[in-house]
Amino acid sequence: SEVKFVEFMKALPELKAQDGTPMAEAQFKAAYDRMDDVGGGQVAARQFEEHFRSRFVVVAVLAITDQLSVDSGKVIRKLEANEVVEALADPEKDEKNSITRVKVRAEKDGTEGWVAMAGNQGTVFLVPYSAYEACTRKIEDSLQELLEAVNETMAMLKTKADDLSKKSSLGPLGEAKAELMKMRVRASKAQTSHSTLKKKIAEAQKGHAEQLEKEKARREEVAEKARAATMVEEATILCDAAAEQAEKAAATAEALVATPSGDDNPLQVMDEVTVALIAAEASVSKALDKVMKENMNEIRKVEKGPFVEARRLMFRLKVKLAPLETRLKKAVEALQAARGRVAGDAQRAVADALRASARQLDMTADALFAKLSQGAAHVAASALRTHLESVEGEARLKASQLELGLHGYKAGVTRLGLLAMLQEYKRCVKDIALTTAFEVKTSGTIRKLEKGELLEVLGGVSTDETVGLERVRCRALQDRAEGWVTVKGNQGTLFIENAEKPYMILKEAAAVQKENESRSDDARAVEAGEVLEVLEGPRKEAALEVVRVRGKARKDGKMGWVTLKDRSHMEPALELTKLMICKGTIALTTAFDIASCNAIRKIEVGEMMEQIEAPKVDEDKKMTRVHIRCSNDGKEGWATMKGNQGTVYIAESMSHHSCRRSVPLEAAFASGSKVHRTLEAGEIFEVLEGPSTETKEGDMRFKGRSLRSGREGWLPMTKVVQPWNPRHVCKKPAALRETQETESKAVRQLAEGEIVEALDAPAAEAGGALLLRVRADRDGLVGYAQVHAADAKEVFLEPIGTGAGK
Repeated sequence: SEVKFVEFMKALPELKAQDGTPMAEAQFKAAYDRMDDVGGGQVAARQFEEHFRSRFVVVAVLAITDQLSVDSGKVIRKLEANEVVEALADPEKDEKNSITRVKVRAEKDGTEGWVAMAGNQGTVFLVPYSAYEACTRKIEDSLQELLEAVNETMAMLKTKADDLSKKSSLGPLGEAKAELMKMRVRASKAQTSHSTLKKKIAEAQKGHAEQLEKEKARREEVAEKARAATMVEEATILCDAAAEQAEKAAATAEALVATPSGDDNPLQVMDEVTVALIAAEASVSKALDKVMKENMNEIRKVEKGPFVEARRLMFRLKVKLAPLETRLKKAVEALQAARGRVAGDAQRAVADALRASARQLDMTADALFAKLSQGAAHVAASALRTHLESVEGEARLKASQLELGLHGYKAGVTRLGLLAMLQEYKRCVKDIALTTAFEVKTSGTIRKLEKGELLEVLGGVSTDETVGLERVRCRALQDRAEGWVTVKGNQGTLFIENAEKPYMILKEAAAVQKENESRSDDARAVEAGEVLEVLEGPRKEAALEVVRVRGKARKDGKMGWVTLKDRSHMEPALELTKLMICKGTIALTTAFDIASCNAIRKIEVGEMMEQIEAPKVDEDKKMTRVHIRCSNDGKEGWATMKGNQGTVYIAESMSHHSCRRSVPLEAAFASGSKVHRTLEAGEIFEVLEGPSTETKEGDMRFKGRSLRSGREGWLPMTKVVQPWNPRHVCKKPAALRETQETESKAVRQLAEGEIVEALDAPAAEAGGALLLRVRADRDGLVGYAQVHAADAKEVFLEPIGTGAGK
């Protein structure tokens, strides 16, 4: 019955799940009335089952075959357009031809077989059957048949009338003519009725389409209301949870920043709170993405309906969350700064204790490392702890300081790390005297320290009570002069401040030299990527004198300046050659004796020749002859140098020189100017001007010691040398690996902006990338990370405060 049908359809979960839009009861009743095609108020089994049939309409002529396979199937007959077929099974695929086919029964004659639903080129043969469309098509076909019949009748009547118009209007023909006129009136009425009916059908179709649009709009409105309500509810729950999490994490962090030393292990607590802050920040970011990206992208352009109110609520949620995101970021930064202060204070206390112990034992930094490391590459954490626990006096550490100070050294301390703790450096911020003694009144001045100079601290700070000044014993790196320096004046003026231990890194391979002179012997080559401790300098070497000459290359006539002699070479670059020049036209002959020789060719003025044998005097002819080879064509022979009347035809050149070694031919007098080309060893150069002396200012040079090999030497401060710092900042995300092997397991990913500390000198990988063993400040994890890629363009780690990666 209708009541049971409506109740069943209301409770059907599949119908509810279609798009979330409930159907009206009137719609269910209309559906029941449609099934009750006889109007009895009851739907028989046959009527009910009719709605479960799967039928299709043929839209293009196609063959019905007896098998699924097109290739092996036999054609039963052709199905015409608009035929209706019923599917007897689910569609299957003809794999060989990539065609989906279905077994059907033609309603027209009951023929059963297989047909294609669509071709492999996309042509559609079957579309789902619609009772409404079938009815509409049937009516349209009937109207078309009626129109054709009326038109045919009208045409026939017109033809007959035209035939009779030529006949007499009397008698039977007149009567027939009158009957034809009556028939034409009836046919015309039928034509008018057809037009009227067609208009009514068009109006009915239009009304049906309008009802469909109204129903569609109703369902869309209901769906939008439900979607808007769900959107607001989900976003509100997500935002409230994120806000609660953010408030809790931020409040905890802010309290910890205010009192960072309240716990036994504040670093661990800070790390835990940092994790909570990051998680809260992720929750807020997720909620904002949901509100402002996912939801707003969906409803941004909507101008009416329930989504307008939803959009207003989304903006309200954003206003609530945005300040929390900023607060969390600031809390993370403040907590990291507080962590750095706590860890820094503890590590400074450890460094002070180590320096105090080194002074008590009267040991250098390298000697103390050798003692504690026992010959290993690093000092074990246990050995460092034992040594620090043995320190007596004011430098003795509290238990909490020891724990915090050693927190980052669980993997031990390398030589680089121990030197950083043991060696203390200061920088002059105001000119001050370096003196001979601690007491200001009785000491003499060694020299003035200038602003910017670096000093290595050699002892603790003490106060000269007679003048009330803090004094410290230092060594100036510029010239290794040792003495006493005032830390700050009695009016509070600061003269020296804390500074980092200086290091330099080579961007390209270079040669280190034994002395602070450009011409000194090379100690060894230093590879690109090597880091050097600065032991002395930078300071200028003595002024350089360079002897320069101007001339012309014989090979191609190029003019320019070359260096004849400089500090880096003991021997001049050029030496005089046994070249001769033609001063007057003379014959080149085959033999010494001018009476018995033949002429080879004429030697022109200005031609150059090489001397093969020493000149000989022809006593009979009273002339000097020489055996030569012409430079321009290589012809050999004898020529007269000096005639019997004293005329000189050939003379030795005093301006032509041979290059002892390759030397650049430069455009201007100043050495280092634009190079025309390089003169090769053995090449002939004609000196036209000079020699002249150029005085050049000496290079700024420093003495360094390689962290990798321990070898020492001097280098110039060129562009290939850049400052280096053990502490690095991560410029791009990089893997922290367990070992130096490229394929080794990643401990974790270093994040952009993260701080790490180098534990050893950088090492070059096989492909050219630079690798560094580091300890992460964030969690103390130790591993290997790339400093830069093989081409050095992609930088992952950059020393802090040096701009080395720029």
